Amino acid sequence: MEEGTVIESREPGAASKCRRTRRLRRIGWALLVIALVVGADQITKLAARRHLEGRGTVHVVGQVLVLRYVENQGAFLSLGAGWPAATRFLIFTVATSMTVVALAGYLFASRSLDGWHRLALACIIGGGVGNLIDRIAYQGSVIDFMHLGVGRLRTGIFNAADLAVLAGAVLLLAAPLRRQRDTASGDPQTHDGR
Repeated sequence: MEEGTVIESREPGAASKCRRTRRLRRIGWALLVIALVVGADQITKLAARRHLEGRGTVHVVGQVLVLRYVENQGAFLSLGAGWPAATRFLIFTVATSMTVVALAGYLFASRSLDGWHRLALACIIGGGVGNLIDRIAYQGSVIDFMHLGVGRLRTGIFNAADLAVLAGAVLLLAAPLRRQRDTASGDPQTHDGR
């Protein structure tokens, strides 16, 4: 036999088994990322509830990182906090649940997503699940406790789930730049599902 000759497997369904194994591995990694995000979010919120509730503002790194326990009935930056409870429930619990389920369905069913897209979606799903757990457990509120800023430039109060959603969104927004760079460098791995 010549060197470099590819030997095809005579085993029936070997290619199908290989594809199934790769798919299960991709699903396993996505589930692991989701579980890590949800776990980190819930552990940090539990710590915030135990150690920050009723303490006011805690300066960790001067004015750069400030911790303060807040039960936020709204979305990011308290958007919608003043809306009627039924409206908040429909938007922040029902619509978010449907979005998380749709994203999870897409993540687990799609064969064309590359690793960066899968990671981004897993972060967004994990963050969504983390905040949904709060909405259900705390009658529509989410525990927020971190506040960043330098000088007059400050963020709203947020949590680990919000950071995961933001990281996922940044990864999704950066994907076209990465693809453009890979195409320019001649890298053939752009959308092969790895």
